Amino acid sequence: MQIRPLGGVLLTVTMFLGTAVAGPDTSRLLNLGREAAKAGNLDDAERYHRLAVDLAEQSADSAELAEAIGELGGILLARWRVEESKELCLKSLALLRDSKNNRYLPVVLNNLGVISMHRGDYAHSEAYFKESLRSVRAFPRPGAYEARVVYNFAAFYYR
Repeated sequence: MQIRPLGGVLLTVTMFLGTAVAGPDTSRLLNLGREAAKAGNLDDAERYHRLAVDLAEQSADSAELAEAIGELGGILLARWRVEESKELCLKSLALLRDSKNNRYLPVVLNNLGVISMHRGDYAHSEAYFKESLRSVRAFPRPGAYEARVVYNFAAFYYR
């Protein structure tokens, strides 16, 4: 999983726990975007993620679309395009809340926590981080992603 420091917090720009819900073509595009992001090529990462969103919009799977939109939101946040990122993350969150598959939920909530914190909206930031932590801890093996959420939560309280 690729993470980027952003003003004292860790920004998640790839799927955690290695379990994508996207279909094979969308998943391939997301993986290409993730690799581009790891290499620091955010232009290519954004292009691949936009293609993944376009493809996911054609599927009937709301979890697949939510993942693709959330991934694009993470890339835009890494590019410091905060308002666009927030809009996409909120759209992804709405789709995830309506979906039975919530594996991607902690990622979107964590990114929304970062966005809210940097905008000075501390009440929402705290709520997003708390929900992200509860969500990731509900998985049988939360793994390293829990540490990323805790780190961001600690940065929030430090700030």
